[in-house]
Amino acid sequence: MQNNETVLTNPRDLELLTFISWQIASSLELQHATASLRQAYLELERRVEERTHELREQIAVRKQVEEKLRVSEERHRLLADNAIDVILTLDLDGRYSYVSPSVERLRGYTPEEVCAQPLDLAVTATEIDRLKAMIT
Repeated sequence: MQNNETVLTNPRDLELLTFISWQIASSLELQHATASLRQAYLELERRVEERTHELREQIAVRKQVEEKLRVSEERHRLLADNAIDVILTLDLDGRYSYVSPSVERLRGYTPEEVCAQPLDLAVTATEIDRLKAMIT
């Protein structure tokens, strides 16, 4: 037993054992960190793939909605552009946002000219008040 005690108390041997234990501990920490990093990477990849799938679905739905809107707008534009009556839309500030081409036959102005005119040239003051009440 004394021989073992002598080996353990030898400063050079203790130094060597300390160095080796630090190396083993560092190696184990590195292995643990590498495993944790690998697990985090796999989880991130899974989440990215899941989110990418969700976004693709949302994009597909959005494209369908946009196509339906485009078709609907085309249909309404076709109706408005070919109507006998004047069809117009106003923005929230009471300015023309659309005037149908039939305005030219009825008033002698192009839709662009009408859009540049103030609303009171085409509508009575009473109607303007009623329209403003509907907008607000």
